[in-house]
Amino acid sequence: MRRVPLVAALVGAPALLTFQVVAAVPGSAHEHPTAVDLDSPAIVFVQTVAHVDISLISPNTPEQGQIALTRNQYDVVLSSGSGFAVNPSGYIVTSADIVTPDRRPAEIYAVNHLFSEEYGSAAPLPTNEFEQHELAAGGRLNQRLQRCYQPNTTDSSGGCLVRTSLRVVVYPFVTSQESDGNLAAQVLTRRLTDSPNPEVAVLKVAANSMPTVKLTAFDVKTAAAPNGEIPGAVLGFTGIPGADQGLRTVNTHFAPKTGAAIEDDLKELVPLLEQGLRGGPIVAGGGTGVTEQQQQVIGFYPWNVAGPGSPAGAEASNPPRPTLVDGASIIAVLDAVGVEERRGPTDAAFEDALHSFNNQEFAGALPSLRRTLELYGGHFLAAANLETALAKQGTAADKTGQGSTRVNAQTSERDGNSSTIVWIGAALAAVALLGTLALMAVRQRRQPAPADVDASPEPASAAASMTGARTGPAGSAPAPRPPTESGTQGRPLPAGQPSSASGPSGQDRPGTGGVAVRPQRVSSDPLSARGQAAPAKAFCSSCGQRLAPNHRFCGWCGHQVE
Repeated sequence: MRRVPLVAALVGAPALLTFQVVAAVPGSAHEHPTAVDLDSPAIVFVQTVAHVDISLISPNTPEQGQIALTRNQYDVVLSSGSGFAVNPSGYIVTSADIVTPDRRPAEIYAVNHLFSEEYGSAAPLPTNEFEQHELAAGGRLNQRLQRCYQPNTTDSSGGCLVRTSLRVVVYPFVTSQESDGNLAAQVLTRRLTDSPNPEVAVLKVAANSMPTVKLTAFDVKTAAAPNGEIPGAVLGFTGIPGADQGLRTVNTHFAPKTGAAIEDDLKELVPLLEQGLRGGPIVAGGGTGVTEQQQQVIGFYPWNVAGPGSPAGAEASNPPRPTLVDGASIIAVLDAVGVEERRGPTDAAFEDALHSFNNQEFAGALPSLRRTLELYGGHFLAAANLETALAKQGTAADKTGQGSTRVNAQTSERDGNSSTIVWIGAALAAVALLGTLALMAVRQRRQPAPADVDASPEPASAAASMTGARTGPAGSAPAPRPPTESGTQGRPLPAGQPSSASGPSGQDRPGTGGVAVRPQRVSSDPLSARGQAAPAKAFCSSCGQRLAPNHRFCGWCGHQVE
C-alpha cells in the first residue's frame, strides 16, 4: 500500500505531460502583432507656435499732435509635423525644420490682423494672411501699414513694436489632450554646435512611461534591395490626435543607397507630408534586404515643406523628392545629446495585450489592457481596444481559452485527433489524482489512534538501544533538536509529545540534531494501563515498532503478528 501513491503519481504524470504538450499545438497559428501595431502608440504630432506681442503706434492728426497706442497678442502656428518617442522618459525625435521655422510670417500675420481689427473695412485682410499687401485707398494709413511690416521702426505715419517668441508643443496619441497631452517641449539639439545630422531634432517633454518605437540602426547607404527598392510605411498625423484625427499610415518605397522616395509614390506621399506626416517614422517592410530584426523604425522623411506665406503652387513645376534620414543618423544625434533609445514597461504591457486582442481573445486581453492604461493614462489604442474587449468578452466572438484559430483546413484532422488526446490525457490525470487521494484516505483509516502519552518514558538506555545512539555521561542519550517537519518547523514539540522523526515505514529518519529517534507509543489496553504485564510480543518483528495488545496485525506496517 505504501507504494501505491507513488505508482499513481507516475501514471498521472504522463497524462499531465501529454495534456501540456498537445495543448501547445494550436500556438502555431498565433497571429503576432506587427511592427506597425507596436510602434503606432508612440507617434506624436508636433507644432511650433510663434507668440507675437505687437503694439501699433498711430499718431492722430498732425494738428493735435497726439499718439495712440494699440496693443494685442497673437499665437500663430508656423509649422507642424509628426514625430516619435524613443525613450519612455519623454524623448521625442522629429524633423529639425519643424522646430526651427522662420518667424517672419508670424510677424506679418500679426500686423495684418491688428490693422484689420483697428481700422475695419479701411484695412481688410489679404487673401493670404501671411503676405504683405497694400491698401487700395493708399494714403497715410497705407504708409503706416508698410512701416509696420518693418518691425520696431517708426516714421511720421507711425509704426509697430513687435516681439516674437517660439514655443514647441507635442501632442501625443492620447484620448484627451487636455488631461494627458498638450505638452511643452524643450529642443535639446539647439545646444549642439556641431550636430551629426542637422536634420534631426530631439525634444524633451514632461512624461513618464511613454510608448516608444523600436529604432534600428539602419544605414540607407549600405542597404541592399534585390528588387531595386525598399518598402516602408510612413506613420503620422495631419492634425492634433484625437477621436476625429486618427493615425495615418501610407505605404511608400525608397531607393537604396540614396533613400529617395520613388517616383510612383510622390503623388500620394508629398501632399501628406505637407499636411503633417513629415518627421513621422518609417517602418521598414519585409521581402527586401531588410532583415526581420530591422523591420522596425528605420528613419523619417524630413522634407522641408513650404511654410506659411509661400506662393501657392510654387513647387508644382518641380515637386520635391523626399529623402530618408536613416536610423544610424538618428542614433548618432541621440548619442550627441546623451539620450538612450529604449523601450519601456508600457510597450511590454501593450504588446502582451495585442497578442490576445489580435487573436480575438478579448477576455484574456483585459488585464494587460488595463495595465497599459495604468502605466500611461490616456493611451489611445489601449483605451479603444479595452472598450472593444469589454463589449465582446464572453460572447461568441471571444476566443479566450480556445487557442489560436487554425490558418488552413489541412490541419483540421490533426486538430481533431489532438483534441481527443487532450481530453483523454486530462481524464487519466484526474483518475490518477482521485485514486491517489482515496488510497491515502484508506491508509489513514487503518492506522490506530494514538494512545495516551505515558508520563514515564522509557529509560534512556532503552531509547539508546533502540536507536543505536551513543550514551553520553551518566549513560543518557543526547537530546535531539526540535523537529522541522511540516507543521512544526522551527518550533519544539510540547513536553511528552512523541517525536515524528520516524516515518510510516518504520525506518529511522535523521533528526535535526543528528540523532535518529523512533516515536514512542504506549499501550491503550486497560490492563497495561493498570500496570499489568503486556503481551510477550511487544514489538513488531518486521518494523520494530511497538505493538498494541490483542492486535493481530502491526498498525505501522501491516505485518502479521507472529
